[in-house]
Amino acid sequence: MELIRRYDDLPEDYDDQTGLEYRDEPVTKEEAYDIFGGILDAKSADRILRVLHGRRVAGTLPDPDEPSGLAYWEKVAQAKGLEWLRKTIPLDEDYNAVTRAELELAELEGKKPRKGLYAPNAAGYTGPKINLYRTNDNQEKGTNSVYGESGLDYIRKAEQERLDALEEKAKKDEAKGVEYKTGTLEAVNTRSRVELRRPGENPRLKYYLERAAKVLPDSPPDMTVFERLFPSGLVVLLTIGGVCTYAYFYTPPARADRLFPDIPPAFTTVASLILLNFAVYALWHHPPAFLYLNKYFLAVPGYPRALSMIGCIFSHQQFFGHFLPNMFFLYLIGHRLHDEIGRADFLATYLGVGALASFVSLTAWVVRGSFVISSLGASGAIYGIIATYLWLHPTEEVRFFGSIPPDSVPGIPSWVLLLMVAGPDLLAVMAKRSLPVKMDHWSHLGGFGGGILAAEILKRTREKRRMSMTERRNKAMLARQVDV
Repeated sequence: MELIRRYDDLPEDYDDQTGLEYRDEPVTKEEAYDIFGGILDAKSADRILRVLHGRRVAGTLPDPDEPSGLAYWEKVAQAKGLEWLRKTIPLDEDYNAVTRAELELAELEGKKPRKGLYAPNAAGYTGPKINLYRTNDNQEKGTNSVYGESGLDYIRKAEQERLDALEEKAKKDEAKGVEYKTGTLEAVNTRSRVELRRPGENPRLKYYLERAAKVLPDSPPDMTVFERLFPSGLVVLLTIGGVCTYAYFYTPPARADRLFPDIPPAFTTVASLILLNFAVYALWHHPPAFLYLNKYFLAVPGYPRALSMIGCIFSHQQFFGHFLPNMFFLYLIGHRLHDEIGRADFLATYLGVGALASFVSLTAWVVRGSFVISSLGASGAIYGIIATYLWLHPTEEVRFFGSIPPDSVPGIPSWVLLLMVAGPDLLAVMAKRSLPVKMDHWSHLGGFGGGILAAEILKRTREKRRMSMTERRNKAMLARQVDV
């Protein structure tokens, strides 16, 4: 395999999130340990090396002088990966970055139409070479980067100086205009005397972000696998025991005693869960809540908190890409399962399987040593109720929207549909080369496994109840015969 080393050779479908191949085979577990020092498993190491190699070629490496939102160990992983790549795969990062910068400037000046991301520079770079990152010997005073002063900083500084000059001129004009104001009312102007802060300058937002960041230590604590997992595992066991106890002793209230007697119980239960999930989603957009959300509604393998196993079941940060799909399937499958097994068993399944799925995900990342991952979302619980519903009716034929496939064609058996839904997650965790982590496949698989287990428990519980009712009925009939 011929490695891509120049910006001009970038494929048209290149994506920074996917990166480029840097060798024929992925790094082994031993190599990953030698490169990253045990903070990444082999799959995660392979992924970050592909991304970093791609960015070296594309000229999109992060500027070391710019503020970074990465956690401490993420920065360490990035630095170690770059160090290894620069020793193993030499290439001209300066040329690639300058070529990209040329095209960006040409586009800003209207000299080159934008095609896709950036079209390769077919003619090559013929101008004077600029060191993208100078050595520390040439480092100017005030630069904190170990890489030295960035050549692209001149572009940024010139633009910043221009914006500052315009802002200063506007302030002077405004101050001068005050001298000529009369006592009459001025027409409302939405742009009059309103100063827009640049991103990150809002002091209150900055305060809440810094406070939330302090939830995690600068580096993952030196803990054994057992020490990381035991508190969370204990909380999950207590949760499962609690919801099972609740389901066992729960007695449905009479219709007159219900809070909403005219609304079906399935709707009120599922709608309440959706509203609870939406409330947590809304809190993710309320900066004062960031501290508590980072503590209890986000699972972090590097520094796990036991209660996050429950909180992350209700936690979403993206509306269309995460919250909406999960809530759609919660409503679609949830009310069907609720109607079949009742409120107590439904809530026990949702919460118990959701907590189990969170713990399966945490265990997978901790055992693999992936501490640059975080997870949240109701996906594990949603996959759990889907698996429970399908496993309760393994041979039932499924037809989408009641008519697909048509009646003349056999429907899809539930067990086949279950395999179809679980298949992508199984393939993802078994793949030798992992794609960028956008889904928590281990949580999904934990939900599937927990849902199947819940279905088996429900089946046995049903059978015991049926046998108990039959026994009581037979005893009652025998008692009546004796009385006669």
